[in-house]
Amino acid sequence: MPHPFQTIILLTKIREIAVVTGQGWGKSQFAPIWLVDGMVQSAGDVMFTEPTYDMVERIAIPNFLDFIHNTEAEGEWISKKHHIYGTDFGRVFFLSTDYPEHLQGSHIKRAIMDEAGMSPFIAYQMVKNRTNLYNGQVLALSNPYRNKDAWLFTNIKARYDSGDPEVMFLTSPSIWNPAFDRQRFEKDRKIMRPEEFAFYYLGIYTKPEGLIFPYEREDVVKDLKYEGQTCYGGADFGTGDPTVLEIAFLNSTGLHLIDEYYKQDVDISTHAIAFISLIKKYKIKEIFYDPTALVYVRQMKRELEKEKINVKWTKGKSGKREGIEAQTKLFRQKRLTISPRCYRMLDEDMNYIWGLNGEAPDKDDHCETARKYLTLGVNEILKRKEPTMMKTEIKQTNWIQEHFENLWNSVMAGTKRKEIKNWLERY
Repeated sequence: MPHPFQTIILLTKIREIAVVTGQGWGKSQFAPIWLVDGMVQSAGDVMFTEPTYDMVERIAIPNFLDFIHNTEAEGEWISKKHHIYGTDFGRVFFLSTDYPEHLQGSHIKRAIMDEAGMSPFIAYQMVKNRTNLYNGQVLALSNPYRNKDAWLFTNIKARYDSGDPEVMFLTSPSIWNPAFDRQRFEKDRKIMRPEEFAFYYLGIYTKPEGLIFPYEREDVVKDLKYEGQTCYGGADFGTGDPTVLEIAFLNSTGLHLIDEYYKQDVDISTHAIAFISLIKKYKIKEIFYDPTALVYVRQMKRELEKEKINVKWTKGKSGKREGIEAQTKLFRQKRLTISPRCYRMLDEDMNYIWGLNGEAPDKDDHCETARKYLTLGVNEILKRKEPTMMKTEIKQTNWIQEHFENLWNSVMAGTKRKEIKNWLERY
């Protein structure tokens, strides 16, 4: 039985709904209620996403099957392997947002994203696109995760605050669930840090303290269109850790990261196939790589040579402090942008926090490391591309010269005068 706040969500016809809550609010139990309600009202396919396939199997599928058990909505598996469940009202696709590109597929009438704040913004865009044909609803349920890209607040909430009629953004504390333990709520309010209590119980987002790159998301996250510019890459190779390639192009306004590759537990030939595809797609001219990974680079070069792929490999600079300073400068100048496609990098930025010893973290920073190699590698190119006032100054000088030459000719008309080529010398 939904509690009163959940009833509001069931009744609204607004297309995009985001609900950020404290823990214990009943998100996972409410999700199948909302989905089945939509299927009964208008038969058609629906989608149920979780941030990982483990969560799909532990949370989404069991909760959904429990809710429809012995009801007219109960059906059978069409493909248990691919997590597709069939009912008389339509199919249910259970999907993970681990790899947003895998969300492509059937058009759907309703979609729910459980723990949406753990998923990248590009996954939300993909899910929403799946509903476009039917102008279907999307419901994003989440806690206010502080260590992830805060797109729920900087995009969805910002649109709601600006009056977008297609968006509803709601915040609900845990105790709005009548079944929640009030005594636990009051006890933890007294003993927990305010930002922790806000996360666990209030559904309120607070920005992490001590971020190394404390930029404002709206200044940095830009979905710039790639129009065939020459690109550069920063690569971090891992043994047991992910291998990462961050891709960017340069122009007069700065460095623009437009895509990334992030893969773990595969061999070098698999990485090479992905690198080849990205090098071709983005016309990558040069890759700045981890200087300790020369063995991997040699293997990668051999794989690329087989396909006649020509790209320059340059050892990246390894100075962590130097990399932080260079990136901080670009962020402050608003000359470094990041595409939503680089979602793992955006997540890492929200976890990249100064340690108590004043040092940057030395783990879980694979995207940061690749971006460091890239940023330091193209730093000289960036300097050469800094916008100047040269053209404006020349235009202004020519206008002044023309004005005074006309004045000189008017005053000196009909008189003998020595030819002076430099007009400034006449005065």
